[in-house]
Amino acid sequence: MLTDDDFTYGGVDYHVSRIVVITNANLIIDLDKTIPASLKSALTLNVGNARFALADGTSAQRANQPQNSQVRWSNSGLSWSIGDTVSLSLTEGSTTPTDLVTNASETVAGTHALLDATRTVAQAFQTGSNSGGYTLTSIEVQFQNALGQAARNALEAQIWSDSGSGTPSAQVVDLTVPAHPINAGTVSFTAPSGATLDADSTYWLLLWGNPINNHLKTTTSDDQTGETGWTIENTFRRATANPPTGSSTWATPTGGRSLLLTVKGAASTATTPPSVSISASPTTVDEGSPVTITLTLSRALSSRVTIPLVVYDFSSEPGDYGRLASITIPANSITGTGIIATRHDADIRDDVFGVDLGTLPPEVVAGSPVSVAITIVDDDYPDTLSNLQSLPIDYSLQRPASERTPTGAGAGAAYCYVGAGSGNRGSGGTEYIRYPDGRIAETTIQDPVIRSMFACD
Repeated sequence: MLTDDDFTYGGVDYHVSRIVVITNANLIIDLDKTIPASLKSALTLNVGNARFALADGTSAQRANQPQNSQVRWSNSGLSWSIGDTVSLSLTEGSTTPTDLVTNASETVAGTHALLDATRTVAQAFQTGSNSGGYTLTSIEVQFQNALGQAARNALEAQIWSDSGSGTPSAQVVDLTVPAHPINAGTVSFTAPSGATLDADSTYWLLLWGNPINNHLKTTTSDDQTGETGWTIENTFRRATANPPTGSSTWATPTGGRSLLLTVKGAASTATTPPSVSISASPTTVDEGSPVTITLTLSRALSSRVTIPLVVYDFSSEPGDYGRLASITIPANSITGTGIIATRHDADIRDDVFGVDLGTLPPEVVAGSPVSVAITIVDDDYPDTLSNLQSLPIDYSLQRPASERTPTGAGAGAAYCYVGAGSGNRGSGGTEYIRYPDGRIAETTIQDPVIRSMFACD
């Protein structure tokens, strides 16, 4: 994460001379030098919680500045706020594509995968465990025969994700078919700039067209070379669908043959920002007891990070609990904690409040969960007849007391009366509240009364 105006890439020093936001319109960044394609594909501008890959922007030139030293995004939808954090994420990996995995030099099998108007051929490969993932440059496939103009125009090549059950699921990268003519032998399908593959993941190369009637070279050899953890599955798949869909049925040809191919790219040093999640302990707390809020990162950062929080009411009132604006997680640590106090109140009910992650800084992304709810257990319910206490009562309604509902006593609570004139407070009876769980207490502090005397017991 680059938080300074100056940085070095490829041995060249660069300076960020200007960042401009036109509310809900253009976002612009200017550097002091021409931005080469490799740098453009490696930089991401972070403004507040929004991220803008320079590769997705349009290269431009500010007056009297070097050519292509500016990148702008139209209709960014961004509204600048005072205090927003602005930074650059720089992805620096190998700039020279290498063979991430290849079996192209293995012996060609006696038969080949037929690519025609009714078939789609798919070959799976597994990526390595580099934490930053990989940039994809191209995939080279071995063709048995040359492709004519019509065959070339009909040919399609894509990278698909894995369904989790050993079949292609959905497109993730659209590869560019080379220009005509395509000769027999190595055919290179180019990935778009900025194409990436996740670590420890299975992907599929899919090829189809109409009409083609061409053969792809295959091998029965399991031998292959490349980066650690990369493998090519030893059997290709075939679907009688053209083009394929996520619900296509995939068959495994007999003979255990895989396509002869090479996946080219580079390990990336870029890492997705760590995720942050929130928890509370305890999530049910007695009135007056504290709650500990803990934020946890998926991995530690080399510098401290402050995460804003939003504390709000569910069925509580602001005075029922304290506030906690943010929590700071120290450098090289994965957790940070904060305390929220709870307070006694006069309500006769449990209270609930929530704590959410606020607007996150660019150093982190949202994990799961992003919010917690805390219940404050009310302690004002009397347990025995001798535990009598004053309670807030609403006498504003001019109707028989037996029909009133006590304020704050919970659903199902009611007044009841004992003694002379029982049933009407004004005629000398002693007033009590019967709670939903069956407990009873006087509304003013008086001498204990035996439970059997209650008219509403």
